[in-house]
Amino acid sequence: MTPGVASGAGGLRRGSGEARAWMLLRICLGVFLIVKSISKFGWLLDSSPLSARLVEWAAKPESIAISRAYAQMLIPAVAVFARLALIGELGGGIALIAGVQTRIVAVLALLMIVNYHFASGGLFAYDFLSDASGLVVVGALAALAWGGGR
Repeated sequence: MTPGVASGAGGLRRGSGEARAWMLLRICLGVFLIVKSISKFGWLLDSSPLSARLVEWAAKPESIAISRAYAQMLIPAVAVFARLALIGELGGGIALIAGVQTRIVAVLALLMIVNYHFASGGLFAYDFLSDASGLVVVGALAALAWGGGR
């Protein structure tokens, strides 16, 4: 190790190109999650928008049966999930930008996003591959969870 250069988590030297790339990915994903959370602030007081989505997804004929059943199963606890979605996206975004427990936060954000796509039926649709919040975000979060620092 070079004298005067501290080593970060995972053996990455601070200031190295690789460390900067992980930091850029972490910050970009954090901003993405915060921006996605902005539209959900109303869900703290009123979970009916999420409820309407879940009802729509549960009746979506083009979705596979397990996705429709999963969306139907979530409806009774919609008030809890509406708040968890906001807290998860906002808190996860802030944590990623700050670099706090990056791997754990990335895993939780990954699970939250896969859960959304599974309930909507989108996980098994072609659009998942081209949707900006689909495969690209899931892959980037998986990369962070696997090797993205502290």
